[in-house]
Amino acid sequence: GLGNIWKFPYLTGEFGGGAFLLVYILCILLVGIPVMVSEFYIGRKSRKNPVGAFDRLKAKPAWKAIGFMGIAAAYLIMFFYSAVAGWVYSYLFRAIKGDFSSITAESARAEFGSTVVGPLPPILWQVIVLVVVSIILISGVRKGIEKITKTLMPVLFILILVCDIR
Repeated sequence: GLGNIWKFPYLTGEFGGGAFLLVYILCILLVGIPVMVSEFYIGRKSRKNPVGAFDRLKAKPAWKAIGFMGIAAAYLIMFFYSAVAGWVYSYLFRAIKGDFSSITAESARAEFGSTVVGPLPPILWQVIVLVVVSIILISGVRKGIEKITKTLMPVLFILILVCDIR
């Protein structure tokens, strides 16, 4: 999740953690990747949602409950990620406007506060994110997800290179 991007490197750098890093990588290799590959395989083979996939596999009823929990978890995670993505959209548009040209640590805190506090701006940006994502998903796998991924992955690579060089 996003914690792997912003919090994990920060905490590892601040408190050390070489031994933890080793265990973390082992867990990813021994648990994370096999579970992910299994989910991909079951999903592609069954062409169903998690509940339908377990039903098609003729799994025990408890597995259908796990399918429902997976769907519920996806919705709960969506609430958090769409809010954070709304912050990113807000920052992106403010950066394009030039609002961050002479920013200090103190004004950065104020900017963050104005981004996440208040009834209207956070909700507005979250709704914009949900509309954009909905349009991509409604477009389907090939015309939506694959098309946007083919565009945004090279952009991400270029941004990483720019950050590295800077």
